[in-house]
Amino acid sequence: MPCRTPLLLLPVALFLGSTASAGLIQINPGLELQTAWLPDVLGESPGQFSDEALETIHGSLADSGIETDGYVTMLGLDTDHGIALAFLIDAPGDPNGTTNSSLSFQSTAPPNRAAWINDAASDVTGLINGGSGNQVAYGLFTWNAMLEGDAFAWTGLQLNDEINALFAVVEASTFPGLRASDTFRFLSAGEDGWFVAHSASFTSAGLFGFSAQVVPTPGALLLLAISGVHVRRRRN
Repeated sequence: MPCRTPLLLLPVALFLGSTASAGLIQINPGLELQTAWLPDVLGESPGQFSDEALETIHGSLADSGIETDGYVTMLGLDTDHGIALAFLIDAPGDPNGTTNSSLSFQSTAPPNRAAWINDAASDVTGLINGGSGNQVAYGLFTWNAMLEGDAFAWTGLQLNDEINALFAVVEASTFPGLRASDTFRFLSAGEDGWFVAHSASFTSAGLFGFSAQVVPTPGALLLLAISGVHVRRRRN
């Protein structure tokens, strides 16, 4: 006798499939970043974080009243390459100004996740497999703070993936371009656009680090629970 899927499960399965790339990026139990879809972002060749894509992201944030100039901004995106965690370093500014800045950066991600780099000075180029089996990206962001900004992103993130990041002050060259307090901003997507979910500063030692994990949305958990209930009823 052919096995039949209960009709009630069909919309559930279809909905789960349509939202497979959506998720939450959890920084800590009290801080979760909702991802959002942006068209034409990180849809090109993996590794090439284009200036056009960066402009699109900054433009979307500006539409929500989010200022990125002088900040390091973290946000989650739904892209053609799956869930992404993006790091925006400063923002484009006065094309006639000159203020050279730099920031030390290191980040780890699971194997087979793609790293995207937008760095005019091409200093963030290290990408190796660490002893743990994770990928490690490292180097210096070096940019003209009056003219441009840099960026980095991991894409293809999956549930339970863990991302780590560490930033360090480069003496006498970081704060001309970045704000000295509340330097780091974590953004989340809401019904009315982007909002600042949390701000943080460097420690007295000039360091700032965090860990992030991709977790399912509450809606996805509810649908999975409903699906499990009906599967059990079917078996009974």
